[in-house]
Amino acid sequence: MQLFEWHLLVNQNAGAGKARKIMPEIIKKLKEYKIKYKCYYTEHAGHEKRIVTQLLNQTLVPYDKELPVFPLLVVVGGDGTLHGVVNMLKKFPEIPIGYIPGGSGNDFARGVGIPNNPIEAMDKIVQTKKPRSLYLINSFLNRTKKEIIGLNNLGVGLDAAVVRATNASKMKSSLNSVNMGAFSYLSNAFGILRKQKGFPIDITVNGRTHHFNNAYLCTVTNHPYFGGGLALDPTATAENEELNLIVIEKIALYKIMALIPKLLKKTHLASPHVRQFKGQEIKLRSTSREFGQIDGEELRKDPIDIDFSLTSHLFWF
Repeated sequence: MQLFEWHLLVNQNAGAGKARKIMPEIIKKLKEYKIKYKCYYTEHAGHEKRIVTQLLNQTLVPYDKELPVFPLLVVVGGDGTLHGVVNMLKKFPEIPIGYIPGGSGNDFARGVGIPNNPIEAMDKIVQTKKPRSLYLINSFLNRTKKEIIGLNNLGVGLDAAVVRATNASKMKSSLNSVNMGAFSYLSNAFGILRKQKGFPIDITVNGRTHHFNNAYLCTVTNHPYFGGGLALDPTATAENEELNLIVIEKIALYKIMALIPKLLKKTHLASPHVRQFKGQEIKLRSTSREFGQIDGEELRKDPIDIDFSLTSHLFWF
């Protein structure tokens, strides 16, 4: 039977300190399971990238079932931490990643079926016998010539404006501490609904172009969730070889308000104001300068010129 040595990359500040607080219990369980482990704690934003670089040079290898002791990378943190790790490993998709959610939103865990409870997530890693491949979003920002892998979604317009406001909100930490991240997102959305203007955009899905004169929200997603648990596209799954795109055009405020309870009930896709697309290749083009976000990380305000395709990575859960 193959043995494992866990290399735990821990973002101490994720989830208002949640990741740091759960580590003693995780270490206790590792000792009970007699699993060898090493811990690497981040000390500042972006530190996980340096840790991954060191582990790549010294420890991490593509999965090999013949190795008597396999070095397994396990991330303990939020979506932002995992996003940083995956992007550092984008040239090494065969190096598997285990994940114990310890952030505020934990949309990726929710979207792919990883338990939110850290011990349950840990047990799932222990019980897993081989890695599984999941599809991720490969986005190329043509204006900056930058390629970014997305775990959850990339949005422009309302979605990105709300993420920007939420990240700057003092309310975010307090709501995240009681597992109410979605309410933080919604509370900021209410303040931006009036301010967000519509914008023209051309969307090309699998070679066919669609024009919207007055787009309000435009989000490419990899699984159902964004904003800490809101199911933007309940039909999306990281196990299917396709990307999902949701577009909402600017409509009267009362109609937008009427969509919110439908969003919470996951029935909004039936609305005539919501357009859903699916494809393996998607392009977004607009001369309008809009804020963007990917996995809750802000992108600068730019004209929109983004190409999307699929990539994949091995995960262990």
